[in-house]
Amino acid sequence: MKILILIIYVFPSIAFSQYDFGLKAGMNGVDLINKSTYENSTDYKPKLAFNGGIYLSFNFIDKLNILGELVYSNKGARYSDENNGSLGTLNLNYLNLSYLASYQINKDFDMQAGLEFGYLINTVSKFENVTVSDYRSYDNFDFGLITGVKYHLFDNASLDLRYIIGLIRPFSDEVLFTNDEGVFRSETVYYRNHLIQLNFSYILLRGLKL
Repeated sequence: MKILILIIYVFPSIAFSQYDFGLKAGMNGVDLINKSTYENSTDYKPKLAFNGGIYLSFNFIDKLNILGELVYSNKGARYSDENNGSLGTLNLNYLNLSYLASYQINKDFDMQAGLEFGYLINTVSKFENVTVSDYRSYDNFDFGLITGVKYHLFDNASLDLRYIIGLIRPFSDEVLFTNDEGVFRSETVYYRNHLIQLNFSYILLRGLKL
């Protein structure tokens, strides 16, 4: 935690003399995707989740800001039991450090793009009345690409709509199937985080100097 705070605060401060500090919170529409065509692979479905944290914004040049964000984000997906249709939920709880470029295209909208680095805090799998916490079978780190748009509501407030695709596979499943020759086989299926994010951001302190 201390290392992440140091990176988001100290590293950008080397290059910029003043910054804005704010809070942000919103909803994730999250899912887990894979390239598997096997019928026996787990059928994950989208779910709604929460995110919230802090951010710093630096004016780099005219119309271009650099943002650093430290955010708690719940990811994962819903899944179903193919035997009785019961639904379960897989929660992957991350602490994310993001760096973005935000370019103002007019007085109302900015275009955004950047990188997201995530550390898996814990996992919670809920199915019917059973809850299991286990992080040992998951990759602790995540990395993704961000693209999105910011809408300025008024001076200190804005809405951010983002699409984030994970490039690191947090976990895998073993899928059992029979090939064309009738031989019983197993195959590893890898999953990636995939989400659409809607946030409300508010600047608490503007134009701070170091």
